Amino acid sequence: MLTRMTGILLAAGLSTRMGSLKALLKWHGLPLINYQIESLLNAGLTNVIVVLGHEAPTIARHIDYAQTTIVLNPSYTEGKFTSIQIGLENTPTDSQAVAFLGVDQPRPSDTIRTLITEHSASDALVTVPYQGGHRGHPIIIHRRLFNDILSLPKTTGNLRDVLDDNEGKILRVPFSSDHVHLDLNRPEDYNTASLKV
Repeated sequence: MLTRMTGILLAAGLSTRMGSLKALLKWHGLPLINYQIESLLNAGLTNVIVVLGHEAPTIARHIDYAQTTIVLNPSYTEGKFTSIQIGLENTPTDSQAVAFLGVDQPRPSDTIRTLITEHSASDALVTVPYQGGHRGHPIIIHRRLFNDILSLPKTTGNLRDVLDDNEGKILRVPFSSDHVHLDLNRPEDYNTASLKV
């Protein structure tokens, strides 16, 4: 059983397609960044690393949780993978796994808790939610793969490459709802999703 697992919340992007800061969109009455942090912590994660970049001071003002660490990604314009690596570089050495989640991928705590429980009871290197024949988020990754991720080139690396290389060690946890694929990229995504919550 895993005893310590860190959440890595990726919130450094430009929010170009949304046209406003995704992290501060309202979700269940909270700024999305707060909803996501609380979901990760309430699911049982030991701590959460929030990776910021674009408009970092504005977003950081909304974050005040004892179990949360803010990390700045100076290379955020070079892509999401740079934030993934920054998050891993700042993960406590006693964390046995991390759960990656984008700030624009709102997930209830019970979904995250189910994934944590299933991962902890298995010998999988990767655990993902699975629905409709596709992987969803968050993605839980065991410490044994950290170096593989950190060794990839910053600007051209892709987490998918590591997942594909470890296909036989991926635990797919089935979900009946497509909420594990929800990604708020554009205003219409947010407006449609908001009508359902």
